[in-house]
Amino acid sequence: EFGSTSCGNFKARQVLGAEAMSCFSGCFDWFFPEDPKVCGLRNAREDLKKLINTRNCNPIMVRMAWHDSGTYDQRIKEWPQRGGANGGTYFKEQLDFGANAGLDKARDFIKPIFDKYPHVGQADLIQMASALAVELAGGPEIDMKYGRWSVADGGCCIKRESRIGFADNAGLPDGEAPFGCGASTPAEHLRNVFGKKMGFTDQEIVALSGGHTIGRIFKERSGACPFGYGDQNASKYTKADCIARHDGAKGIGMAGGGAWTKNW
Repeated sequence: EFGSTSCGNFKARQVLGAEAMSCFSGCFDWFFPEDPKVCGLRNAREDLKKLINTRNCNPIMVRMAWHDSGTYDQRIKEWPQRGGANGGTYFKEQLDFGANAGLDKARDFIKPIFDKYPHVGQADLIQMASALAVELAGGPEIDMKYGRWSVADGGCCIKRESRIGFADNAGLPDGEAPFGCGASTPAEHLRNVFGKKMGFTDQEIVALSGGHTIGRIFKERSGACPFGYGDQNASKYTKADCIARHDGAKGIGMAGGGAWTKNW
């Protein structure tokens, strides 16, 4: 389905609920072929599982989904200007945000899958990859719903200086002071980003912040740590021969950076 907004054309790859996956199963399969949107989601899910397990890219898949969602501003009513999980982080215009440094790598990981399944929008694909990344890292299976509206191109992306009270990055959180929202403490900064802008409670902010225990931090990206790309710049637990996977298998993706936990 297609429609239009002031930013141009956009795509709506809406998907039926879980009921549709089994509604016509059984003896009527030949008469009622499966909805291509549902079929695309199912097959994309399997391809993403292979990608994540092979490339050990769980953390960056989670980060990409967070940052796509993190442009959301409850104070803005219009779509796509209000941001949120609309797939804008798939495009250069949002990937160029300082807070999104390195996420072009995640986009390149999922691009072949996006190109393969034309009935699956990038907004859904990004969030699906994140949920699978958590599950494959030993976390819970997350109950997901699909059918998000995906912006069609970079012209519909959120502008980096578009959020009142934030100097840059569409109000995505800063890795360290000075904070673009003018906060004097990290706690105030988190409340400005996730509370005032996005509508989170303190409890929800703490839960969300705890997600940083998956993955690493790089001096080449946020710049908030001394550890960078490669074995020579790695911390104790981020060298190429470290075991970080929950199943004890080898493989950490790219070596380097700093981790909050041993089994990041």
